[in-house]
Amino acid sequence: MHLLRRSLLALSLVLGFAGAGFAQTRGTPEEAKDLATKAAAYVRANGTDAAIKAFNTLRGDWHKADLYVLAIDATGRLLAGNSNLVGTNIGDRSYVKEFLKIKEGWVNYSIVNPETQQEEPRTSYVIRVDPIIVCVGAYKPAT
Repeated sequence: MHLLRRSLLALSLVLGFAGAGFAQTRGTPEEAKDLATKAAAYVRANGTDAAIKAFNTLRGDWHKADLYVLAIDATGRLLAGNSNLVGTNIGDRSYVKEFLKIKEGWVNYSIVNPETQQEEPRTSYVIRVDPIIVCVGAYKPAT
């Protein structure tokens, strides 16, 4: 019985630390805006082709926690991002339609979080850097 109690205590500590680690891997909306701003500056300084190549480098400078840069062309085709959808047109999605409408700012929407498999509120900071749009989204903190 004593061994079972110690095992359960150890397991709860491990799970508690794992949960804390997961919570810390979420980027904030402020970090998303900062990464989007840096991405836009990178496009301006290095050109669209170099930027898209850089943004598509997994675990590179353009990925932080669960934040990553999306690059979308004016038709809604995904050029860069943390997705197997790169190269496809995602312009029919309501939040992408909103991305395409603005020059710079926030777009709020809900989407299924692949980590939790739950629909969660998300906000993306969008910056148009012709001929593309860069954006970085973050899940909103629970209130």
